[in-house]
Amino acid sequence: MIGVLIAADVITGVLALVFLAAGLQKLARAQQQVATAQRLRIPWGRFRLIALPEIAASLGLAAGYAVMPLGAAAAAGLALLVGHGCR
Repeated sequence: MIGVLIAADVITGVLALVFLAAGLQKLARAQQQVATAQRLRIPWGRFRLIALPEIAASLGLAAGYAVMPLGAAAAAGLALLVGHGCR
């Protein structure tokens, strides 16, 4: 059982870092992010707005280590964000 909890914590930490990096890259207008927006034919202004929920979810996941309900809410929000993007 403890192994599952450790795995969940590691995955949560990795997700928090990945989405924080993606959000910060969008805010910094990294060339890779601009190219992705162009490839997906999404106007840059709209694509860049995705940074806000990405960063908020990342911070929420990290805060979830201290306050579990906050982490669960952040995970649910992140699932909605990713799920909506797949439509």
